[in-house]
Amino acid sequence: MTSYPVDDFPRQTGETPPPTPYGGVRWGAREIVIGSVAVLISLFVFLAITSAILAAIGYDSDSAEALVAQVITSLIWDIGIVFIVYKLVSSRGASWRDLGLRPLQRWSLPGVIVLGYVGAVFLVQAYGLALDALGLDDLLPDQQLPDEIYSHDGILIGFAIAGVTIVPFAEELFFRGFFFAGLRRRLGFVLAALISGFVFSLAHADPGLIIPFTGVGMVLSYTYERTGSLYAPIGMHILFNLVSFLVLILIPEARNN
Repeated sequence: MTSYPVDDFPRQTGETPPPTPYGGVRWGAREIVIGSVAVLISLFVFLAITSAILAAIGYDSDSAEALVAQVITSLIWDIGIVFIVYKLVSSRGASWRDLGLRPLQRWSLPGVIVLGYVGAVFLVQAYGLALDALGLDDLLPDQQLPDEIYSHDGILIGFAIAGVTIVPFAEELFFRGFFFAGLRRRLGFVLAALISGFVFSLAHADPGLIIPFTGVGMVLSYTYERTGSLYAPIGMHILFNLVSFLVLILIPEARNN
């Protein structure tokens, strides 16, 4: 297929060029810093409130009530992320569409999702195999879910539902639609994807995930870059989390790997 510069695309082909993830971006470093600080502060606030309530009621951190509180806190925080991002970009005259919530052009959404998922899984598995070959098992990531959660079916389902719906939407809106796109407006793809992917990995609060999830974040950014639609990385993120949850639920031995 012949490729044309974006500015020359309509004249040469008569078609509408695929949107870029930074074409409608009106925000920059200032909004990214404000948004990141606001998201971080809100996390600490919500965690502090939850801990204070549980302590006042007298529940242990491993109790079923504490696990329910974690689910609720996570949902409130993720909704807060969406609110923070939208308020910041709308103050600059941008819209949901500018954040990437627009349909794909010339791409099959299911195909893009599956290809991106395969790429992300390859990176994670390659990282694990490399550490195993080097005898560096101590650098492998820890479990993302507490062991106690598997003893409560209802709470586990709640975690799973949140993890494959609200969490992927909120994280992709922030890290790709807002953070990456804001950097991409001024930086090249590699640097913007690397920085946003690194921050994405830090958000998971596990040193063992920094390298593999930085790579996963870059794959998600590339998916957004190529399609111009945030629905692609959102779908990929949903599939990644869904398969991970199913493996942990259906294969107990995988919880210790």
